[in-house]
Amino acid sequence: MTWRHIHGQNFGTSTIRRDQHVLLLDAFRYAQDKIFNTTIYWKCENRLYPGRAIQYGSNPPSMKKPHNHDAIEMKCKVEEFKMSLKRHIEDSPQRVKKIYREKLISLYTTAPQLAPFTPMFHEIKNSLYKARNTSYPPTPRTIDDVNVEGVWSKTLNGEQFVFNNSKHPIFETLKSLK
Repeated sequence: MTWRHIHGQNFGTSTIRRDQHVLLLDAFRYAQDKIFNTTIYWKCENRLYPGRAIQYGSNPPSMKKPHNHDAIEMKCKVEEFKMSLKRHIEDSPQRVKKIYREKLISLYTTAPQLAPFTPMFHEIKNSLYKARNTSYPPTPRTIDDVNVEGVWSKTLNGEQFVFNNSKHPIFETLKSLK
């Protein structure tokens, strides 16, 4: 999630469920409607309401049509918590569940009013592990995907250590194969 504070206005965008983008602006949630060139059009997440926002290029979004319902501040703050949690998971080597617990404890101490609205670990664990997996490189499928060069392809005695096979890379020395 990307959060910015420009001219006294807090807003953030995030991607949820595949290619669905969400804008959080003034405690309202918007779903991405359409994009023309560099202009992004947003509409209220609840399709029954007329709220609309527009964003020109990299400028901050602005509300074009007002909402006829109250802002859902708690839902937006929970979304902020989840995106912060995912960002921390992407950057940290710690276990996902441990990071979740630490962030939840921190939330209890800093904003206890949010705690009842935050999802439990089993409710969001799939998306948290998906966030973790985005920080890992893809699994190599062929020897061409494995880049072992120079001193890393030889043993301490200078023998060749990596042998190319059309199907499977072999990490062995000729002596150990005999």
